[in-house]
Amino acid sequence: MIKQLTGVKGITVMGGNTSYPYVNMTNLSAGMVRFNGNNQNFEVYDGSNWMTFGGNYTTIELDSDVRALLEWVKAKKAEEEYLQKEAQSNPTIKDLINQRTEIDNKIKMVKTLLQSDCKICGV
Repeated sequence: MIKQLTGVKGITVMGGNTSYPYVNMTNLSAGMVRFNGNNQNFEVYDGSNWMTFGGNYTTIELDSDVRALLEWVKAKKAEEEYLQKEAQSNPTIKDLINQRTEIDNKIKMVKTLLQSDCKICGV
């Protein structure tokens, strides 16, 4: 049984409600389950005593590859934001960014042409 979900770096776990099942304490029978709010545990009645369920906490996290990619994306985003800001006051950087955009557009055009050629020749 999952008792708690905890988000870590980049994952937020939200929602859920605490619910306490009703247990008629005057008419107990073996196998009944309750949530003990005093010790925050689920318990089962064995016919004479309430026994605590064993429990573990589940953690959801991104694997190391995804975390590395997100760090790279953050760094690239910060770099782009910095360059855009600098381009507002530095004409050389603005010109270089424009040249890079033109080159990126040319690369996209060549890739599109190559893909079109492959479709025509059936490769």
